[in-house]
Amino acid sequence: MSACVDAVAAACPSASRAKGRRCRSRALHRCRKTIDTCCKRTCKETGAPVCCGAPATTTTTQPGGGNPCFSDPGDGTIHDSCTGLQWEKKDGSRGAQNPGDPHNLNNVYPWAGTCMRNAGVLCQPDAASATTCAALADGTTAQPPDGCGECPGGDYDPTTNPTGTGPCTVGGSGAQSVTTIWVWLNQLNAANYAGHNDWRIPSQAGRNACPPGEPNCTTAAMPRELETILRAAPGSCSTSPCGYPVFGVPTASQTWSASTSRADARYAWIVNFFAGTNEQLTKQDTAVSVRAVRTEH
Repeated sequence: MSACVDAVAAACPSASRAKGRRCRSRALHRCRKTIDTCCKRTCKETGAPVCCGAPATTTTTQPGGGNPCFSDPGDGTIHDSCTGLQWEKKDGSRGAQNPGDPHNLNNVYPWAGTCMRNAGVLCQPDAASATTCAALADGTTAQPPDGCGECPGGDYDPTTNPTGTGPCTVGGSGAQSVTTIWVWLNQLNAANYAGHNDWRIPSQAGRNACPPGEPNCTTAAMPRELETILRAAPGSCSTSPCGYPVFGVPTASQTWSASTSRADARYAWIVNFFAGTNEQLTKQDTAVSVRAVRTEH
């Protein structure tokens, strides 16, 4: 605030004391109004109550908005020196989804779709996403995890394939193209995002050590990768959102993990970054945020 006032008041006339005081008073009012307006705009766009003129949350001394483990090298990723993980950083501002930008913070994706002619079967829309899901999903005794296969019998056609149960859709929409988190992940790796093609969905498999029906219980079992970027211990955030601003704030409060719930294979673990809690969310047709991670070698 003082820097803003000094800069504006420097242009005030000095010949007349009264006129100079009035000018500086107007400058003070203008600066307060400007900063207050910018604060509201920033809060609306990012979900973070950061005002213009406030210290940046990505400086070299406080790279993670208060967590010295995190650093932003400016390549669209965040490095965590404490865990050795490299995270995708979201971009854009609050508003409409942008499917053309896989890193847009407004985009949401389902863990799996359902077969149009058998809504009880979870599915991936193509062989590539089914393979990636089967290889990288975790936290279940099923092989592969529920939701990692294609529709049995392929896509339905009344003449050539009347026994097919596909295509894989979201909400029975009949759409021929469904972008699940595994399709999205394949797109990131195919694009060699930030120079790497070993991106994956973060694990919360340690949560499967919790008793069934207790999604927010405390467990020492690892890994719980998605929890490592919470701003406080799970369930103890005093303010929302509970994520560090350096990561970019997703519009949807919930973020997928790769871990299927051991209590019910039709559910996967998520972290709610607004409440700061762990939850189990149905894979079926539910679209929320997703963030890629990789282990630095």
